[in-house]
Amino acid sequence: EVIALALQPDGKLVLGGGGSFTPGGFTTIGGQTRNGIARLNADGSLDTAFNPDANGAVFALALQPDGKVVLGGQFTTLGGQARNRIARLGTPQAALQSLDFVFNENSGATVTWMRAGAGPELALPPNLLFSMDGSTYVSVAPMQRIAGGWRLTGLAPPANQNFFLRARGQVSSGAFNGSGGLVESTRQFFLLLPPDAVFANGFE
Repeated sequence: EVIALALQPDGKLVLGGGGSFTPGGFTTIGGQTRNGIARLNADGSLDTAFNPDANGAVFALALQPDGKVVLGGQFTTLGGQARNRIARLGTPQAALQSLDFVFNENSGATVTWMRAGAGPELALPPNLLFSMDGSTYVSVAPMQRIAGGWRLTGLAPPANQNFFLRARGQVSSGAFNGSGGLVESTRQFFLLLPPDAVFANGFE
């Protein structure tokens, strides 16, 4: 029985379920011993480097934005170390993201939110939000999926003043993926118009 799933931006999938002490729980994946928790590569094969080895059921999973895995269940040990019902796993894999802004005088601005590695994948397309003061934000529009991330084109930002952009998406977690959370990236930008030719050529 697989009870919880957590998808990473790189396509890897963390599985949680009943362990060796829970009827119906999984104890092997792809012919390899995995008690209660496992991770699959993007092609569906077993990630052999990931084996926390819970001694009881894992009912809930959540991926933090930094790639760490939080789990809850009926276990009392993970990897032979005492962890009663709740634990957090570190990972050597980085959780990468970048929020970039490119302006074109003909087509407007393009905002791109790239996400890779560990961390939570989004359950729904993210929204792009705009703010002049970094405190009060208004929704612009949903971003569109591209390879490795999300993009919105045609933004018309104000010129010659600071503004903030925030990409925010919903993630699923918990038992039976019944819980949700948010992951976001925020940056401050300044659009200089008309472009300063001297500064653009690398001179102060």
